[in-house]
Amino acid sequence: MNKKSVWLTAVIVASFITCGGIWYTVSNAQGSPDKPVVQKPIDPQAKTQEYINQPEPIYKGNKDMQEQLLAKKDEITTKIRLVDNQTISSTKLTTWGEYLQAEGGNVKHSEIDDNRLVWKVAIDCPDGIHTKGGTFLKATMLLVMDAETGKLFEKVIDGERDWNTINPSIRSMGK
Repeated sequence: MNKKSVWLTAVIVASFITCGGIWYTVSNAQGSPDKPVVQKPIDPQAKTQEYINQPEPIYKGNKDMQEQLLAKKDEITTKIRLVDNQTISSTKLTTWGEYLQAEGGNVKHSEIDDNRLVWKVAIDCPDGIHTKGGTFLKATMLLVMDAETGKLFEKVIDGERDWNTINPSIRSMGK
């Protein structure tokens, strides 16, 4: 056989294999127009077909347990590890919704019900506090903990920043 016929045979075989592969892929593809598609039935008796995309909160409201949880105040404060000259300035039992309103936020948390009781613990840090983002001088740390489980929901640090100890890559952002 000469070179031309070998090349021509190779091209024909390659084309046949490629076309066969494409046909097989298209005919077995999901949602192929050749296959019947079963639609989700719509209930004609229903007034509306409402889609609920908000799941039930994991931490459900427990406002009725307020008396029991008030008795655990000392237990919560002993869980908090204070360092240096840190002192607990206030401890208050409130609901998650009241805490959000007091902080000026209207953001809903899908895992926490607004009627969930939380401990709002304020800690004074006169010697400052060191974080990954830098050092805060004369800071106040606010811990928001679940009253029932003791899980920390939120930690807010407020104070004057020491710009000399912050990570150099983000130092210019605060000035």
